[in-house]
Amino acid sequence: MRHHAEYLAELIQTGKLRPSVPLDGASGVAYHDPCYLGRYQDIYEQPRAVLDAIPGLERKEVRAGCRNNAMCCGAGGAKIWFEERRGRRVNHLRMEHIQAENPDQVAVACPYCMIMLEDGARAKGVYETLPILDISEFLTNSLAARAGTVRDTPAQSSET
Repeated sequence: MRHHAEYLAELIQTGKLRPSVPLDGASGVAYHDPCYLGRYQDIYEQPRAVLDAIPGLERKEVRAGCRNNAMCCGAGGAKIWFEERRGRRVNHLRMEHIQAENPDQVAVACPYCMIMLEDGARAKGVYETLPILDISEFLTNSLAARAGTVRDTPAQSSET
């Protein structure tokens, strides 16, 4: 079994997928490293390769914990299933780390990270202005842009 980041990076590397249209608002995309994806599966470069293949996308590293030093979003510690009653919520702190990079958008490669970071963005009041997308959504948008069918980001969607 492979993670989708590995598969997408392979498809781009072999030329089977060719992102060719720059995305609006992708001048600063902060990539959040999922802790289990990296530490337990050693997948660091593939998600970055997917993002770096998109023309015009400027990837930003989250300096407060990236790659093998990545800070968990909170879901890996099962904090997705209960409310923290003492101290600061992990996902709120992680969102502060991401916001320190002043990104236009956030990229993730884990559905749990997406849930936790969206919650953190809501708590910080930036959910409507700081879209959080999976790397596959950035890639899809770059590929679909040729056909004029770009997926709505949460900030653009009328359903949120």
